[in-house]
Amino acid sequence: MDEGREILGRIDKFANEQVVEALKKVPLDSSPQQILDGIRGYSAALRAERLGEAVKAVGEIIVISGYRPGLFGSCLDMHMRYCSRTVGFGVSFEAQIATRLGEVLNRLERPRNEVWMATDGMKIFETIFIDGEGLGENKAHLRALIVDDALRGRVFGRRLIEKAMDFVGKQEFPEIHLYNFKGLDAA
Repeated sequence: MDEGREILGRIDKFANEQVVEALKKVPLDSSPQQILDGIRGYSAALRAERLGEAVKAVGEIIVISGYRPGLFGSCLDMHMRYCSRTVGFGVSFEAQIATRLGEVLNRLERPRNEVWMATDGMKIFETIFIDGEGLGENKAHLRALIVDDALRGRVFGRRLIEKAMDFVGKQEFPEIHLYNFKGLDAA
């Protein structure tokens, strides 16, 4: 009996050390909520496996249009995490993009402007805006196309672009502009 407890103690110690070491390797831009959600998902999967239950799928990601609370913050956060890491942009870029996106947000209720996002209902993973007024001369401006690192390289960005291009066609904009800079080659 004592030998069994000693073995169980060593197993527990080893498992705890593994968890601590793994958590040290969590990406620095992970939020506590993301970590907690991941642990909960893993725990639910372990429980389902142990009990022979069906595993529920992670929230389906859908594309929706129109303003939702948290849109501005999520969009700005994704831009800054990506642009600071890949091209070294900092506070000046963040201030500029915040100002410009704020201007577009104030025009979203008018019919020549729109936003789409990919979301699971809790988190916004991608955004794209069509600013139909900012450039003037009946030109559309594609803005704030950004994809969360968790979905980069999947089909969602293409889905958002298709929605935006459909909107541009229905609004009969003769041109659409995208301004970019070196380092954002995928865009």
